[in-house]
Amino acid sequence: MILGHLDDVEDLKKCLLTSQEIREIIIKTPELMRKLTLTLMHVTWKEKLWFIEKYGFFVRALKLDDIGFESNEEFMKILRQTPNLERLTVDDCYIISERETDNDNEDGENENNDVDMNQQEGENAAANDEQQQVQEEVPVDQNMEIEQLPAPLLPVAIEEAEEIMEVQDIINEQAQVINAIENRENSPNININNQQNDVNIEANVENNQNNEPEGVNIIENVPPNQGMNQENNNETTKQNNEIEPLNLKYLTHLHLESSTISESIVKSLPDCTTLKLLKLTFYYQEPVTTFTDLLCRQDDLEELNLQGWSEMVFKCLFKEDIRNKIKFRLKKFSLECEMSYHAHFSNFLRSQANHIRELELTCYNINFHYYRMIFNHFQNLIKLNIPVDWFLTDARVNAIKDCRINTLKELELVGTNDDITCFKTILNIFPNIEILKCENLQNFSLYGILENFKKLKTIRSENFRCETMLFVKLPSLTTLETGFLYPFAMDFLWSKLAEDCPNIENILIEDIGHFKLNDSVRSEFAIIIKNLRHFKNLKTCKILCTPSENTVNGDHDNPENENLQEHPFYKVNIKVNEKTIKISEYFAQNCIEEVRILRETFKDCDITEA
Repeated sequence: MILGHLDDVEDLKKCLLTSQEIREIIIKTPELMRKLTLTLMHVTWKEKLWFIEKYGFFVRALKLDDIGFESNEEFMKILRQTPNLERLTVDDCYIISERETDNDNEDGENENNDVDMNQQEGENAAANDEQQQVQEEVPVDQNMEIEQLPAPLLPVAIEEAEEIMEVQDIINEQAQVINAIENRENSPNININNQQNDVNIEANVENNQNNEPEGVNIIENVPPNQGMNQENNNETTKQNNEIEPLNLKYLTHLHLESSTISESIVKSLPDCTTLKLLKLTFYYQEPVTTFTDLLCRQDDLEELNLQGWSEMVFKCLFKEDIRNKIKFRLKKFSLECEMSYHAHFSNFLRSQANHIRELELTCYNINFHYYRMIFNHFQNLIKLNIPVDWFLTDARVNAIKDCRINTLKELELVGTNDDITCFKTILNIFPNIEILKCENLQNFSLYGILENFKKLKTIRSENFRCETMLFVKLPSLTTLETGFLYPFAMDFLWSKLAEDCPNIENILIEDIGHFKLNDSVRSEFAIIIKNLRHFKNLKTCKILCTPSENTVNGDHDNPENENLQEHPFYKVNIKVNEKTIKISEYFAQNCIEEVRILRETFKDCDITEA
């Protein structure tokens, strides 16, 4: 029961190390294993296969990251040993032979180009005779590396080496077939730990040793290529068609990056209809209908996330009109790619307009058709992320200025946001927003704009100038966050902000820009800290100034005195309710006056270095 209240993943990881008994309890408790993702990565993934073999039945979340597999069968073994998977992520995984083939093709093209260039330069008969003479005179050590051979012998050596490698590949394949047969005859089956039969997992999970998928007893000394079509080892298409279906009947979250492995996984899930979240990334994937078929089978899909090259995205999923093939009603849709007009995709998006609550379009070159559709038809949106650069003209402003979506609570505008009319037009479409996020709030005054939004509680801007808020009376504002503060060293800006927005409770400044010299940074810090006393309802305040390299010209006369070091790290983290103030070491030792002001302003808080 105590373990069930551990929501923090790091706490769970610490509990895994306390004792073997607690470790077993955590592993065999589905509610806890849902919080722990088993990650297999790059060169270390084979070191965790023992865990898959012993505890794969209990794994609920699995991530495969940057792994080269010998064959489709090799990664399919892992999935067969984890029959109760609920979340699966496959990121940048590949078949080694395919990548080597691609590299060989590139090398071959480069070699051919080099040969063509040499031929263009021309080799006369005397040079050919000289080359033949060198070949006769220079002895060749058969153990010598190809790179060590004299240049005239290199093409011959490469050709001979390739012939030897082809013969060796045939021998290896024959040996693998023989070994596979011997292993099947001599190797006993490896049974999973019988303790699994004593564990009550969940009503919807079959806790029966005999009913586990065949792939559970999988870790044996079998050559990697067993199960592959030996006669067509490099024919990926045939190999994929022979993949045995997976029985991942509890899978709800699937994230695949485009590759033949991802396509194989999709083909191995012909009966999968349980997905709630599907995330697909298309960059190098050839257009296929496999992914469309998977999408159309999901009756209860709630979230769809697509990214990559637009041609691949639209050809792999929206090559045809799928409106009549789908039953799901999306709650969230995310798209990251170039967003030119595609009729079938437009029809799909329009069909989901009444259902989508969260829409994220972190795209570029968006056709205005989609803006018009969103502002006119997506009347139930709660959260919207949308670019705002280079899409409005005077005529388009007039076309959308009367649109209204009253349900929206959170709006994020991506881009430079450098036109005040564009900003006002978009903002006015959403009169009830509570959270406003912008990449930039620094190019124009917000006075006369934000006052109309009586429910606005949070402003977050990655790049922010305090003077943009001058004279903006916004009593609803409780949180002000900025990723990068462009300072304007005037006291009254902060005191006026506190006066016009008297209910601010949380201030976050993640960095202070422009200033490189230490005195300039200290001066801006001092101004902010001195004015914190005006924020009467302040609960938290975190101000950081991370080190940045000083880029200065050289000084020939004083090379030893030239300071190219980074300025010190400034940090102040105030938590009034916890009665703590944590400051960086440099700030504590060199900003004595500011520390005194903090003590005086927040008398109940203890100041410590951290």
